[in-house]
Amino acid sequence: MEQSFQTVTSWRKKKEQEQFCKLFIGGLSSETTEASLRNYYKQWGKLISCEIVRDPASKRSRGFGFVTFSSMAEVDAAMAGRPHSTDGKTITPKRLFST
Repeated sequence: MEQSFQTVTSWRKKKEQEQFCKLFIGGLSSETTEASLRNYYKQWGKLISCEIVRDPASKRSRGFGFVTFSSMAEVDAAMAGRPHSTDGKTITPKRLFST
């Protein structure tokens, strides 16, 4: 029972840590791809994931996405580097917080 509790606690801490390392990226150009977004944000650190949210039917970008860094220090560095722009548009990064 104790081992199970520790496993759940460890998993929860990891998920919370991951959440604090994630940025919402708004205002993306329809031309922006996961590769170009990853290429832009990797200048501030190691990226764990990079995702552009797409319409399920048309597969077109909905104009926002998420990037997840490996540490909160990298998120701080990216936020300090604002304003950001890629593919000819100013984009808006915002920190995500666990609730």
